[in-house]
Amino acid sequence: MIHFPARHILLIDDEAFTAQLVRAALSRSQFELSYVNSAQDALPLLLDNPPDLVLLDVLMPGLSSIDFCTLLRNTPETQQIPVVFLSGADAPELNDIMHKTKVRGYIQKPIQMEAFQWQVEAFMLQGALQPMAKVL
Repeated sequence: MIHFPARHILLIDDEAFTAQLVRAALSRSQFELSYVNSAQDALPLLLDNPPDLVLLDVLMPGLSSIDFCTLLRNTPETQQIPVVFLSGADAPELNDIMHKTKVRGYIQKPIQMEAFQWQVEAFMLQGALQPMAKVL
């Protein structure tokens, strides 16, 4: 298993149960987890304490995941923060959304506890090896 220095993850999901699962899945990792239940509540956190990775539920009430990613990509201070979707949808359904929002990928819901930490570490490694191109 790959080990990173403490990295900050921001989880944005309207289901508290998902947050509990993510916290449990990452409990033995070196990840520091912050959680908010709306994309709107995440906006100030992105500027105050920018995460190394955002885990974002695709289907959010209020500010949608697409609108959230658009705001993220159009703000110079946040445009390089990588985003990974959490979704119960299949990959073909997400392809168009992922392309439009420039997310790194997705993790399928329900979360598989034994694989989740490895998946997050893989996205962190992907970001370290291939930084996302600057969005103009």
